[in-house]
Amino acid sequence: MREEFLAHLEDATEEYVSMGYLREQSMEMAIKDFGDANMLRKEVVFMLKNRLRNVQLLVWLFLALTVVSFALTGVLSLDIRELDPFHTAEAWDTLKSIFFSSLLLTLATWIWSRRMKQRITQ
Repeated sequence: MREEFLAHLEDATEEYVSMGYLREQSMEMAIKDFGDANMLRKEVVFMLKNRLRNVQLLVWLFLALTVVSFALTGVLSLDIRELDPFHTAEAWDTLKSIFFSSLLLTLATWIWSRRMKQRITQ
């Protein structure tokens, strides 16, 4: 258990280094400065919660993109008689691809946020 925690502590410190929070040469000093391992764990959980919030914002952004593309697809289908059929079909295909890709992005980021939330609560 202790070895697993120390491995997790080292991974978290490396993540801090990779994100620019700590300089690499001060990695050992950072562990000593935190003193208590609980304090470092709280910092890591705080960092993960911030990342989770950013991922949740991405979910909302992609969901909004999905709704907008769906609405545009509906508007385009209403105006299909007024437009040139070739351009209508081209625009229709573009909007369908935007809709399905934004739907997939929404689903992927939502799954990612669920996994991050589970990681934080463990």
